[in-house]
Amino acid sequence: MIKKTIALEGIEILAPIGFYKKERKNKNTFIIDVSVQLNASKSHATDEIQNTFNYETLLAIVTKEMGLECKLIEDVSHRIYSKLHRFDDHFIAINVCIRKKNPPLKGKVKYAKVELQWEK
Repeated sequence: MIKKTIALEGIEILAPIGFYKKERKNKNTFIIDVSVQLNASKSHATDEIQNTFNYETLLAIVTKEMGLECKLIEDVSHRIYSKLHRFDDHFIAINVCIRKKNPPLKGKVKYAKVELQWEK
């Protein structure tokens, strides 16, 4: 099987996500990497967008879900995965990685990270 990965890495979004109310109000900076994998051997290679997954759609799903207020990045990662999984049942793998810059912890921490991986 030939696998094709479509990915966006380093999406930077200011979002109302955080356990503490102050974090949600002031928003935090998040870095998101998201990828989907397709079985490329089922379709021949052409120069047409319908034979792949559009980056714009990938970014739109991530942007919409990151814009919704919530407490946990675990929840957001699962919502992104769910939207992608429902959007195209031809995916054989989905990976969502969300990093929260400068989490409110005692001590110097570059980022907190949640990664969700799914494979058929």
